[in-house]
Amino acid sequence: MVVLGIHGHWMKGIDYMGSKHQDKPGYQDLIFPLATCIVMSGAYEDDFDKADEIIYTGEGGNNLLGNGHQKTEQTLLRGNLALKNSKDNGNPIRVIRGHIEKNSYTGKVYTYDGLYKVVDCLSEKGVRGHLVFKFRLKRLEGQPPLTTSRVLFNRGDVHMPISELPGLVCRDISYGQENIPIPATNLVDNPPVPPSGFVYSKSLQIPEYIKMPADSIGCNCKGDCSSSTHCLCADRNGSDLPYVSSQKKVGRLVEPKAVVFECGATCSCHCSCVNRTSQQGLQYRLEVFKTELKGWGVRTWDTILPGALICEYTGVLRRNAEVEGLLDNNYIFDIDCLQTIKGLDGRKELSYDYGYGMDSVIGPDGNVVKLACHCGASDCRKRLY
Repeated sequence: MVVLGIHGHWMKGIDYMGSKHQDKPGYQDLIFPLATCIVMSGAYEDDFDKADEIIYTGEGGNNLLGNGHQKTEQTLLRGNLALKNSKDNGNPIRVIRGHIEKNSYTGKVYTYDGLYKVVDCLSEKGVRGHLVFKFRLKRLEGQPPLTTSRVLFNRGDVHMPISELPGLVCRDISYGQENIPIPATNLVDNPPVPPSGFVYSKSLQIPEYIKMPADSIGCNCKGDCSSSTHCLCADRNGSDLPYVSSQKKVGRLVEPKAVVFECGATCSCHCSCVNRTSQQGLQYRLEVFKTELKGWGVRTWDTILPGALICEYTGVLRRNAEVEGLLDNNYIFDIDCLQTIKGLDGRKELSYDYGYGMDSVIGPDGNVVKLACHCGASDCRKRLY
């Protein structure tokens, strides 16, 4: 990092410009010393890292034994003062993260994760009771995805026990209904709170007053329909089954389809038939997490291949007249609208295009209703509708 000019110190975590720069052109209105870069390498136990936001502990008072323990109080000098001045100056700061790597001769590898700004500075007693300076930094918008997130995803470091998840507020929001527990984490609220005001359901809820049409005649295949010479359900899908078996022994779509006809209760094939993919339950590890702008979101711990089923979008079946005017519920939509599934690289949040046309939602007063989108995709149109 020193050779590349990213960070100017071999040992210190805070790089800064001293007062000798204050008379140079363009620097006259800035307060010095001025921080330019920080390295988060786990040297301080009071550090707190949630990717786009950091609580960074200032320098000094560490026992240097590698356990992160603070032995004396910190002072507002050198790098600490530089970070405070950077908050007042508003200048961006480079952030580098260190990761333990046994195969590296230094025992670590480092990733550059972009530009952040210091938004807050405070002094308080740390974990060991000594005075420490803490600086809150937020990542600037419009930058490429975090390199650290991709490194952790590719190395499998995200596969941690649920009990060790930072900000864990619920071990399983399905309460045992799914094959795999779905934990919930909250690193936004203080104190952190779990999701509330919902009832988890893994199947469609149909009120008694709504009469569903009877199941159509099913196939008479034996075992798995993929080995049958003729399957009525395959005919309904255009002569071929929509799924192909995968390594997880559940199906993946061969190609995008507007409607998929699966085998059902009137079919004679086995319950593990590839054409019953959506009926096999959750196959990927998911995590519900609190966001700053979008409420609760979902992200995955696993690589999800194209065409694989993630989960079933379920709810309560209602008539149109029952939900008209309920604009405060943004999760109501017609069950026959076509959805465009769209994936994002790395361990990003799971999101998809709801398929609304721009300015297509009209409120009771006749005015166009607009809803902002915060998915973060580079080609996002910035609005759901």
